[in-house]
Amino acid sequence: MTIQPPEGGNILLFQSLRGNLRYYRTQAGYSQRQVAEYLGLCRSAYTYYETGKSTPSAADLARLAGLYAIRMEDFFAPPAGSHTPGQTQKKRR
Repeated sequence: MTIQPPEGGNILLFQSLRGNLRYYRTQAGYSQRQVAEYLGLCRSAYTYYETGKSTPSAADLARLAGLYAIRMEDFFAPPAGSHTPGQTQKKRR
């Protein structure tokens, strides 16, 4: 099963997914090739996940969440330290 954005759905979730796949991989110190091999994919197939050309299956997301010791929903959250719409930022003095 491949997760696709629903018609008229929130594309920001899938942009977060792309960025977070790369973020958690680099934070864990893995190369794209290492993660691809872990999932049983070729490197280019995994690269498509990070670039948004394809979307990982729910099973692949579950395996990656286990590898990175995070929850699956963390892949869809705004990246750590990022500004999300609706948040207020402190003004500098």
